[in-house]
Amino acid sequence: MIIGLTGSSGSGKTTISNIFKEHGYYIINADEIAHNITSTDDACIQEITDEFGSKYIDQNGCLKRRELGELVFSDSQKLSRLNEILHPKIIFQIKSKINLSNSEYILIDAPLLIQSGADFLCDKIIAVVADDDLKLKRITERDNISEKQAKNRLFSQPANKYYTNVANYVIINNNTIDDIKNQVIKIINKFF
Repeated sequence: MIIGLTGSSGSGKTTISNIFKEHGYYIINADEIAHNITSTDDACIQEITDEFGSKYIDQNGCLKRRELGELVFSDSQKLSRLNEILHPKIIFQIKSKINLSNSEYILIDAPLLIQSGADFLCDKIIAVVADDDLKLKRITERDNISEKQAKNRLFSQPANKYYTNVANYVIINNNTIDDIKNQVIKIINKFF
């Protein structure tokens, strides 16, 4: 069984992925794949350079993620273009990881699961939602960015209602870790 986990930045997908991992799920993290691609795939880095300019690449040939993030999260057309470059590469890597896995239970943690088209790989979709003020607080603390940068990132993504409309299950992540664990366990129990 392949589960897709999605939700906007700061909703708590990593926390929920970790709970699934504790219950024996093999986790595929799309953000980690994207980070790896933009660090090691020379062709991808060149494509990003051609599209956005060399000022977003450091002297070692690695992507300046924070600087490019500031650009794309304040310009929806540039964000769409970056996604057009990355999504096919990310989906290819996700498929490879699925094929190499011998796990019966897989969770794909992907903020852009639906938008990228990776949802077609999934048997069920779980959305994680949280209040906007809580997501902003989490983003600024986690990524050490300003509230303005966090707002740009958050508001470049769909609202909670989008995620709840596309999901088979919804986890509301506004409370304690125990509350989240209880919600996850109830969902896992439905799969057996």
